[in-house]
Amino acid sequence: MKEIRRITYNWFSTEEYGPDFSEFEVGKVGVEKIEEHRPAGEGDRLWYEVTFDNGVMIKVFNINTVKYEDWSEK
Repeated sequence: MKEIRRITYNWFSTEEYGPDFSEFEVGKVGVEKIEEHRPAGEGDRLWYEVTFDNGVMIKVFNINTVKYEDWSEK
């Protein structure tokens, strides 16, 4: 079964420092799981729900990369 391990989002580039982005990774900084939510109809968008170990959930829309990991092989 493939599960999402890490997402990067809000990628941008600056002239002075080069590329920058934010990321969430399962197991780091309290991230418990990341779930993908596909568009359900016209006008809907792809988004990801990040759940933390304290119960907080965040929806992320501006995704740049997604890393999947196949947990069934481990």
